[in-house]
Amino acid sequence: MEISILILIPIYIAYIIFLGRKMFKKRLSAIKSGAVKVGYFKDYQGTVPYELQVYKNHFENQFQFPVIFFISCLAIIQFDMADLFMVFLCYMFFITRLLHSYFHLGSNDLKLRALSYMVGVVSVLVIWLRIVLNLLFF
Repeated sequence: MEISILILIPIYIAYIIFLGRKMFKKRLSAIKSGAVKVGYFKDYQGTVPYELQVYKNHFENQFQFPVIFFISCLAIIQFDMADLFMVFLCYMFFITRLLHSYFHLGSNDLKLRALSYMVGVVSVLVIWLRIVLNLLFF
């Protein structure tokens, strides 16, 4: 099962790169249309169109809680705990991040966005609960 987690990590990293590329294109478009001045990107002070701010916030989110997920994957591999349930939890987290992106960058429905976020947090919490229990008692 370890291979499933090893495959997921580069897929998620590719997804983050995809989001970064999309944000970059949005920024270029905003500059070309005159909605944002190039100087804004020196210190990120001033106002930007709503959509651009949402993409910036969303991209930055990928370097917050998801980092704990990456550490979780490495811990699962390190402690040789990659069973079907752990792989399920890892994929559950990834799916919730995709849903979170869909809601955040689409309708920005706070209820659905928060729900997808919380399910992802719970999946990582369960991963760590299993890791700790396994290390303490087995």
